[in-house]
Amino acid sequence: MLSRLRFALGFLGLGWSFYPTRPRSKEPFSEILPLITNEKGKRVSAWSPFQRELPSVREVEDWFLIAPSANMALVTGAVSNLCIVDCDTEEAVSGFCDLCGVEVAADFQTPMVRTSRGMHFYFERPAAPDVRASKKVIETAFEIPDLELKADLNCCTAPPSVHASGHQYRFEMSPHRYPLQPLPAPLAELATRTRQEIAVPSQPFSMNEVSSNYGRVALRGALDKLAATRAHRNDELNNQALAMGRLVASGVLDEHTVKAALYEVAAQIGLEPREIRTTIQSGFNRGLIEPRVIRDRPNWQPERRRPQTLAQMRGAFA
Repeated sequence: MLSRLRFALGFLGLGWSFYPTRPRSKEPFSEILPLITNEKGKRVSAWSPFQRELPSVREVEDWFLIAPSANMALVTGAVSNLCIVDCDTEEAVSGFCDLCGVEVAADFQTPMVRTSRGMHFYFERPAAPDVRASKKVIETAFEIPDLELKADLNCCTAPPSVHASGHQYRFEMSPHRYPLQPLPAPLAELATRTRQEIAVPSQPFSMNEVSSNYGRVALRGALDKLAATRAHRNDELNNQALAMGRLVASGVLDEHTVKAALYEVAAQIGLEPREIRTTIQSGFNRGLIEPRVIRDRPNWQPERRRPQTLAQMRGAFA
C-alpha cells in the first residue's frame, strides 16, 4: 500500500491527474470512483472528473486504503500538461527513435517507462487548444505500426501498476529526476494541425446546398439518425461523421456543408460545442482516408487519401 500510495502522491506533486483501475487491469475501479449523472439520468461511477481536475490527497489516500493493490492510470492532456507516446513493441520504439533523429531511447532525456512489450515516453503537452491524433493517423503519416499518442482526454497505465501478464510497469527514467521534454516536432505538428476548426454555423443549414441526389439522401439519412439518438449521442455523431467523411472523400459531398449540418443537429440534441467539434473531426479524420465507392459510378475510382508525408497529411485534412 505504501509503495503505491507513495507513487500516487508523487504524481500529485508533479501536477498529474490519475485514477485507480482494477488490479492487473486497465478497467476503471468503479466501486471507489466518484459518482456522476449520465445521459439517462442515472448515477454512475466514472473517471471523467479527473479529465478536468486532479484528485484530492484525501481521495487518493482513501483509494489505496480501500484497494491497496489497485493499478493507476494517468490522465493525459491539458489537466496534467502531459502527453505519452506509447510504443507497444520494440520495433515501434526503434521507429520512434528514427523519426525523432535519436540513436537510443535514453537520448530523449525525458521520463520513460518500461512496459510489458515496449516503452512509454512522457513529454510536455504542446501549448495548443486541442492536442490529439489517432493511432491510424499516426501510422498513416509515419508508417510506424504500434505507435500511439496519448494526449487530450486520454489515459495511460502508470507505474507501479501490474499488467495482466504479471509484468510491473517501472520508470527507467524517473519524472523526479528527468523533467518533461517538449513533445517531438513530428508528433506535435501532426497532433495540433491535422484537424480543421469547425466553426459554429453562421446561418441554418439548408439541404439545397447539396447538389448530388445521392449525397442529399445519404446526408439526410445521417442527420435523421443522429437527431433520433437519445443514448450514446457522441458515439452516434462520430459514426455519422465517419460515414459522411467517406462520401466527402469520394467527391459526393462538400466537407464544410456536411460539418455545418452535423454541428447543427448535434447542438439540437444537447451536445456541447467543443465536444461536437472534436467528435466531428475525429470521425472525418478516419473517413477521409477511406473514400466510399459509389456503385452507380462504375468507371470512377476514388483517390484514396493516404498521405505519406506530414505536409500531405495536413493538406488532406485541411
